[in-house]
Amino acid sequence: MQTMRSRGLPTTLFFDAQGRQVDSHLGEITMPSLKDKMLRRFDLSSESSTDK
Repeated sequence: MQTMRSRGLPTTLFFDAQGRQVDSHLGEITMPSLKDKMLRRFDLSSESSTDK
């Protein structure tokens, strides 16, 4: 937790292809919030989406 400067658990961390942390979410993350963060931070337009 100290290394990533997280203030609590659970914490979801998002990293880019170069290994840089680009976003984080403190607390429970819902599927809609996860999908929104992924779409905003990463180019997922070329991948197919599934509703799992």
